Amino acid sequence: ECTLASFGAKYAVALLTPIAFALLVVVELSVLRVLKPHVSALADLADVALGAQLLSAMFLVSPLAYLPLARSTLALFDCTRLPDKRFWLDADMSVECYASAWWRLFPLAVLCVVLFVVAIPAAIAYTMRAHWSRLFSDATVLGSFGSVYKLFRRPWALMPIALLFRKLFIACVSLFLSRLPVFQFTALLLPLLVWGLCQWHLQPYFFPLYDQLELTLSSLLSVLLVAGVVSSSSASGSSGGGGGHDPSVFVSVVVGAALIALVGAAGLFIYRDVRSIRAERLSSQSSAQPLSQHERRVLRFLEQSAPDVDNANAFAALWAPRSG
Repeated sequence: ECTLASFGAKYAVALLTPIAFALLVVVELSVLRVLKPHVSALADLADVALGAQLLSAMFLVSPLAYLPLARSTLALFDCTRLPDKRFWLDADMSVECYASAWWRLFPLAVLCVVLFVVAIPAAIAYTMRAHWSRLFSDATVLGSFGSVYKLFRRPWALMPIALLFRKLFIACVSLFLSRLPVFQFTALLLPLLVWGLCQWHLQPYFFPLYDQLELTLSSLLSVLLVAGVVSSSSASGSSGGGGGHDPSVFVSVVVGAALIALVGAAGLFIYRDVRSIRAERLSSQSSAQPLSQHERRVLRFLEQSAPDVDNANAFAALWAPRSG
């Protein structure tokens, strides 16, 4: 960031680095495939197609890398019209949009929009639909692509695609509404609220603990965004010469409390998750076959639904695994 002087150089490096890393992975995998017949230490490597290995790597890194990649790519299109009736780049106000320097970066931006913004969710969705019937039953499919969807219940295995679109929405709002902070904070609330309602109603995660964690973190982040809206509104009011009490102290207290609660909630849920994993490992060493957390959840649902079932034979078939 400090070494490169021009925005064009920074933009090119930011986008070409992941491409170079992907090409390096392709070269490394190709070399390993060539050396495998001749090196005994590589004999145990599985015979997996190069394309499948690249897809597996993309499934592994995309949940974390998609948001910064999308934001870095779309930064070139974040232009603001100033009183001189010309458009300037928000990321660097010394760069005029639609001028020669901007157009030199345009082909790279379009390429990365296709490769990062569009191709990543499209490839994940296509791969999951192609292996839909074997997502959880085939060990090879689960090992190659399960890093994205294995935390979700079977009916909601495609939920990671929705999460990628949520990240894309957040990237667009953070870029294109940066000069309208009140609207920006309000728009950022939308995916949190929508996802929170879906989380509460659908409970898509395989482990209920993750549903609780997601709801808690979304609620606390919503509080932070509301505090941001109040702070921006009060700043606009004070700049306009309005009177009244300054809510900055109250906002600071709310933000501090929310951050402390956010860190505390994350630590608490990590502790609960580690304790649950440890308990299951210890119980698996005993002679009895313990029920997993998900199985206990299913049985609890069956117990609650028993009075509403009219077909006794159908319910007996569902209940049979417990009696067995």
